Amino acid sequence: MNRENIYSLKGFSKVYKFTVGQTFKNKAYRVSLIAFIVFFALNSPVNYFMTKNSNSNIIDSDSKDLDKIDAENVYVINGTSYELDGLKIGNARIQKSDSSEEELKNSIGPKDVILVLKKEADGYKINGVVADESEITVQNVNAIAEKAKEIFDDVRMKSVNISDKDAQKLNKGISHSSVISEADYNMEKNKTVPGDVFSRYIMTFTMILFMTLMLLATYILNSVTEEKQSKLVETLLVNVRPMALLMGKILGMMTYMFVVFASGIVVSKITDFVMVNVINVDTRYYGQTAIDFSVFKNANLVQGAFLVLSIVLCYLSFSILAGLFGSACSKVEDNQVASGQIMTIVLITYFLVIGFGMTDENLANHLLSLIPPCSYFTLPIMYMSGRISLPITLLSYAIQIVVLILLLLLSTRAYRNLVLSDSTTPKLKTIFKSAKA
Repeated sequence: MNRENIYSLKGFSKVYKFTVGQTFKNKAYRVSLIAFIVFFALNSPVNYFMTKNSNSNIIDSDSKDLDKIDAENVYVINGTSYELDGLKIGNARIQKSDSSEEELKNSIGPKDVILVLKKEADGYKINGVVADESEITVQNVNAIAEKAKEIFDDVRMKSVNISDKDAQKLNKGISHSSVISEADYNMEKNKTVPGDVFSRYIMTFTMILFMTLMLLATYILNSVTEEKQSKLVETLLVNVRPMALLMGKILGMMTYMFVVFASGIVVSKITDFVMVNVINVDTRYYGQTAIDFSVFKNANLVQGAFLVLSIVLCYLSFSILAGLFGSACSKVEDNQVASGQIMTIVLITYFLVIGFGMTDENLANHLLSLIPPCSYFTLPIMYMSGRISLPITLLSYAIQIVVLILLLLLSTRAYRNLVLSDSTTPKLKTIFKSAKA
């Protein structure tokens, strides 16, 4: 076979159109498409209601604890300009009082509580006071004071137009429990998303690639093996070059994959618009999920291009590898072995990325970004989140492209020999041996 025939893509368009047509005619793939769209549409709303209900249960639990307090009267001496509205303690009567703390203390009963709110030089203070012979425990008095503090802080924040989300950030305060070097400080300064969002982005993108490879790379492997076992490939190769046959299948399935993701993202954006602007959901709880699809929705043009490029390079590399392994199979048993080898590589990569990626350490981030196949799963997220620089990102893409070219050269030389042979050993050794031949 001459060099022109080895690298020719004659017949590619026919194989590509046939693969796309058969994929969308296939009932299982149509069901998968609908399932993905429904998943994208319902993921955020379902998680929103679960998160909100979970927080509501915590609030209800706190309310039930306060309801168990057997108090008769709660007197509020408010020395501030903010009204303490909404306080409810069991069946107790909440009463505002203009009397002094000492005056009330001498007149309250064993089931009464005094809340004293006052402004001091360093801020506001809330004290809970009970009679000497009080039947209310210190823990319950502290619980009442803590609830009053929550209501007071909420009123105070709203009075200066601070949103609930900003109030949460203010209440978290400042951590001063660690020492950081100048190098680490500069690295932290470049991060554009916090650690929890970064972890969700890594988890989401890794999960998407994992599911994609499980579905589509397996299809390529099975398709190549079936054609070889049925001898159909011998007929196809009369009019179609080997490389055109393999790449037509790969790019045809990639078209299906992008229709799935594009449809899902569009539907997800429509859902977000309806939830936020029509239903007016509480934005504090909306989007707080382990699988965070905002990794796609929040990407700018360059970041979006990097996300797409990583998915394409990852899919092409693993699909070519799957096609090569499939072409070395002659029996169903061989197909299972080959599929297991591909999935082993994917699983090892998945666990490496999840295990080391979640640490969010500088060295781990750079190694995962530069070394294939881990870099397929991590690179765009590392760049989007400010964990690595643009030069490192471009270097990693260059490495990935070189790996893809090497796989293409290997498949060009080995695919025809393997698919026409009676080989039953789906191993790299067999593939390299066929390439040399």
